[in-house]
Amino acid sequence: MFYGESTHSLDAKFRVTVPKRFQDELGRDAAGTPVCMLLRGQDRCLYLFSEIGFQRALEGLNIAAFNGENQRAAQRVFFANTARLELDAQGRVLIPEKLRVQLGTDKEVVIVGVGDHAEI
Repeated sequence: MFYGESTHSLDAKFRVTVPKRFQDELGRDAAGTPVCMLLRGQDRCLYLFSEIGFQRALEGLNIAAFNGENQRAAQRVFFANTARLELDAQGRVLIPEKLRVQLGTDKEVVIVGVGDHAEI
């Protein structure tokens, strides 16, 4: 479970440190590197999920490939703005250029745990 709140600064390369308690909730790849799913959220937020949490969220959305034109359009936007990312050795995640617009021009961000995911 993701919980709590902390303030962090984006560095010059648009990396942000993921709090240790959140890192502990993430899965790891074959090399043991923590990985996360980062996607465009609501209210100028980015959502950070573990891979398993992301899969559960998808199941909860009940996304079907051919549920109508609006559903397919929503899926395209959703998946086009999702990235699987590795954390570096310092526990930082690089915010992809495509997702940076969500954060605006502020260099300070707040990371908030919201149960099954964190919001940046």
